[in-house]
Amino acid sequence: MNKSTLTIEEWTSLNFENLTNITVLYCRLSAEDAKEGESNSISNQKQILTQVSQREGLTNPVFFVDDGFSGSNAQRPAFQQAMNLVQAGRVSNFVVKDLSRLSRDYLLSGQLTEITFPSKNIRFISLNENLDSSKRSSQDAYLAPLVSLFNNWYSLQCSEKIKLSKHTKAKTGEKIGWVAPYGYLKNPENPKEWLVDDYASQIVKRVFKEYLSGKPIASIANGLRRDKILTPANYKKKLGVSNYRVLESDPYHWKSQMICQMLEKEEYTGATINLKTAKVSYKQRNCRLRPREDWLIFPDTHEAIISKEDFALARKMLGHKRVVRRNNWKDKPGHENIFAGLVFCENGHKLTFCPQQKVDVNLDHYKCSYYERVGKTCSGSHYLRKEILEELILDDFNQIISTLELSEESLLEKLKAKFNIQESKKQNSLRKTLLKAEKRAEELDTIIQRLYEKQLLGDIRDERFRKLADGYEDEQAQLTQQILESREVLDSEIESAGNIEKFLRTIRNYTKLEKLTPQILNELIDKIVVHQPTGRGKSRQVRIELHYRFIGEI
Repeated sequence: MNKSTLTIEEWTSLNFENLTNITVLYCRLSAEDAKEGESNSISNQKQILTQVSQREGLTNPVFFVDDGFSGSNAQRPAFQQAMNLVQAGRVSNFVVKDLSRLSRDYLLSGQLTEITFPSKNIRFISLNENLDSSKRSSQDAYLAPLVSLFNNWYSLQCSEKIKLSKHTKAKTGEKIGWVAPYGYLKNPENPKEWLVDDYASQIVKRVFKEYLSGKPIASIANGLRRDKILTPANYKKKLGVSNYRVLESDPYHWKSQMICQMLEKEEYTGATINLKTAKVSYKQRNCRLRPREDWLIFPDTHEAIISKEDFALARKMLGHKRVVRRNNWKDKPGHENIFAGLVFCENGHKLTFCPQQKVDVNLDHYKCSYYERVGKTCSGSHYLRKEILEELILDDFNQIISTLELSEESLLEKLKAKFNIQESKKQNSLRKTLLKAEKRAEELDTIIQRLYEKQLLGDIRDERFRKLADGYEDEQAQLTQQILESREVLDSEIESAGNIEKFLRTIRNYTKLEKLTPQILNELIDKIVVHQPTGRGKSRQVRIELHYRFIGEI
């Protein structure tokens, strides 16, 4: 290729192995730039840069084009290739239509134009700024740093406008994601509406079902790989709805991380969740996860794939930090850690699961690792066999189930007594008293206001006014305290009654249990507290506290 070449090739079609003295004709267009019209189009940039290369007689001109990339992002394919050639010493000239095509980051622009290009003896030309490093006498050339600063400011402004627009839409509940989560597809007629993907949704249900049954995450991933289920990215790419980077060599390579991400995706309950992440900087694509309290959650905006109850249970189980077991019995049948995240010692330390086998005897047990540490920060090892714990809890579960089947009313009364819930008649009486107090408090507001008006008009002496006002204000203060206390009692009883109903609704799903599973345990139990054993040998006793979900100890 020589200076007389009329047709200039693009970098993607060339082999640079033996090519030197390259003239980089760099073109860039972002979505925001495209709004400015034809002047910034790729075709227009190419035309202008072709004329420059011919006029100046620049050697080996090659187009490097990044179409659809922001100027604040340095990770552009063509730009990176051009910079690789710069660092290799193969570039003689670098030409752009204007400095903003090179970068909208003033630090990067300054680094390239003031340090990198001069050190590599590269002639840099920017047409709009009349900047040509071989003609440094040009007055306009010295305005380059100011131009770069302006470009940086422009990029920041664009970023802020986009962020504001995104946040405004997010607050209305509008879905602001580009791609629907795995398990859903965007409605072709309305991109803001998600439709359930019949195939992918079954994979989502499978993952949740297997996880809730106690299957390890790694085993779930292995099962999907074995059954040749495309990973979410590969599946989306197959449908042509995303440009995700995928592992071409193994499209079925499910990882444990993918399973965890799926189990944490609340969108499967039918909720739209906006502002989950935030960009680290407008100059970077990297995002960080916001605190959950900053999320905008809009429930029931689309069809659910997973029930709210199952998602909450999976989330609870996922929050349990599973212990890595370093022995030969890891993940062996009969040695599962079904109580993962549920067992604690009386000092609040989570007990460690220790799978163990001696000949034909299963010796799986739990113990407090804090007792073994330097200083022994726990009062004891709190050693307890898993088998014994299973028997105790299974027996307690079945007792509750039996009581519920024989007389739900007696169990209900027992729970009401635990929470000091009053009878309906007493609750109604308390409500009437509360309403009466609230009505009287409102009347006192009116009376005191009128009293002040009379005092201002001179219809009542100051001494008489003060005496009446003090009396009414004392009465009002007493009523306010009474109203506050009554509301607290009623709210507490309403909350407790609701928790009792949640517990009964859960336990009604079970008949006599023969075996415990992680799903059953996590549905019914918040935590198990193991106290330090007393006595030795046959007289050894261990007190265990079972804290049930919603109601605590019974």
